[in-house]
Amino acid sequence: MRPESTPSGQGGCVECRSRRAHLFGCLSRDVVVKLHRARFRHAYERGQVLFHEGNPPLAVYCINTGSVRLARRFRDGREVVVGTRAAGELVGYRDVLANSPYSFTAEVLEPSRICAIQPEVFQDLVRRNPALTLELLRRLATRSRQTEERLLDRVAEPVRMRLARFLLEEQDGDRPREPGQTQPIETRGREELALLIGTTRETLSRTLHEFARRGSLVLSHQGIRVVDAARLRSMLGSEIH
Repeated sequence: MRPESTPSGQGGCVECRSRRAHLFGCLSRDVVVKLHRARFRHAYERGQVLFHEGNPPLAVYCINTGSVRLARRFRDGREVVVGTRAAGELVGYRDVLANSPYSFTAEVLEPSRICAIQPEVFQDLVRRNPALTLELLRRLATRSRQTEERLLDRVAEPVRMRLARFLLEEQDGDRPREPGQTQPIETRGREELALLIGTTRETLSRTLHEFARRGSLVLSHQGIRVVDAARLRSMLGSEIH
């Protein structure tokens, strides 16, 4: 981890491109300037860990660039990936608000720049800014609903429907995008994605290539790019075996 400094007026929270679709996008410029002065930005390499499951909640992490995977480990040593977070998203805020140990391990998936916000700074932001509180509740509710639906999907839906639903949720989520620009929505490894939708890597690979042959998406080294969301949505309205 390499600490960095960002001189005033040269980057930082005010000019952060991710902030427009970020939880902090509802804050005034003056509040964001104060946040900029209070946070600590670091550069991380792939494989570095922000925090471990069970550790005290020492910070909320804001992803400026890059991505992070969240995983939990069973007592028998098996690991389950519970999600990933990308630029513009926060990691660890639920545990900071609950003042409870981190409920997962956060590992950096690629070279990333991530800001650490001390718990008292984040909690003060939530107390003093009603718009932030409402946006936080909205995102927590959305995340909770998606988690419940994915749990039900693993029991009731075929893999193709689960994958189509996951890709659409990622595309339609809160991650920042430039106007008119379609970003790859998946840069994590196939192993993590297979765990997220509850299938094997081999079945996932076959299904992705099937979607690509049908023109629903494009596969590249950058990730997965949805090019025909309507075709994916049509799958969710019909039985697929």
